[in-house]
Amino acid sequence: FKNLRSLEVCGGGITDAGVKNIRELTCLTHLNLSQNCNLTDKALESIS
Repeated sequence: FKNLRSLEVCGGGITDAGVKNIRELTCLTHLNLSQNCNLTDKALESIS
C-alpha cells in the first residue's frame, strides 16, 4: 500500500490508533475520513 494515492474510510469506525498507520502512506494525495466520530483533533493534526 505504499503507493496508495487515495483512501476513503467514511464512517468506517477508524480510531486514533488507525490514523497512525495512515501517516506511513507518503504517496497519499486524497483522504476522506468523514463521519468517523471516534477520531480526535489530535489524531487529525498528526497526519496534516
